[in-house]
Amino acid sequence: MRFRILALTSLLVIPSALHAQSPASPAPQTSPNPLLTPSAINPAQAAVNQLTTLPVREFNQLLQAWTEGVNLIWKNPRGAAPQEVLSLLGTKAGPLLDLSAKTAAYLESLKPGCTAAAAANIKAVTVNTDGTVTVNP
Repeated sequence: MRFRILALTSLLVIPSALHAQSPASPAPQTSPNPLLTPSAINPAQAAVNQLTTLPVREFNQLLQAWTEGVNLIWKNPRGAAPQEVLSLLGTKAGPLLDLSAKTAAYLESLKPGCTAAAAANIKAVTVNTDGTVTVNP
């Protein structure tokens, strides 16, 4: 209990001690934050700047996510075998591989050859009627 009283007392003393001090020097001059001040750029130019970078960024993010997903199954960084991963996915494996194939087709339609490196690791599979997947020998 004594510690709590001392701690509370010190919290009361420190702020009052800070107010008692007089500033030794004037406050430093600050310049306005450019992120908070209105931009001098033309609004139409700002839109053009975003329109020219946004699709490229989105494409690169989708390609990276697709590649990462493919590698988690077919070139697992932790050493899991593809069949182990697909078996643990259970009935979600078939729909997941279908979505992956459609994503790869979309990416290829935008930039032919962009999925080739990761796709080279994909093996032939059999998708069972219940959605489970078996890697072909």
